[in-house]
Amino acid sequence: MKNLPKKIYLQVDPEKEYPEDFNDLSEVTWCIDRICDTDIEYVLKKNDHKKGEPELTKILRIVCEVNEVEIVAVKGRRRFKNLITAKREYGYLARKLTKKSLAEIGKKINRDHANVLYHNRIIKGWLEIKGYYLHKKFEMIEERLKI
Repeated sequence: MKNLPKKIYLQVDPEKEYPEDFNDLSEVTWCIDRICDTDIEYVLKKNDHKKGEPELTKILRIVCEVNEVEIVAVKGRRRFKNLITAKREYGYLARKLTKKSLAEIGKKINRDHANVLYHNRIIKGWLEIKGYYLHKKFEMIEERLKI
């Protein structure tokens, strides 16, 4: 999206009753400048990835598409073989293609840094055994990430 303001203000009328949950608001008025002291400031979050570097979400989405599994299932606790394979491939590719920390990579699939390290070690072992097939699969995923 182009021409996004760096920050906006949600206009809140102090005399009006609002729902407790923000998602329950039916009408929201906002502007670029603060009008009242009760207006709530929202700051645009900067992208924390470098130009040319794929986002973790995109890597996860494409790995899940290729492995024909749901993202929600990969983030869950189930340990079916196809889910574990997708988790391992995601961890390996995320570490290879980004400069994110192991903790950040693992957080995306509800795992810790140790799991990401373990997944990398397993995939590197697989690359030695199933080399050609796995290399081709990763090349295809990396090609899809560039689009």
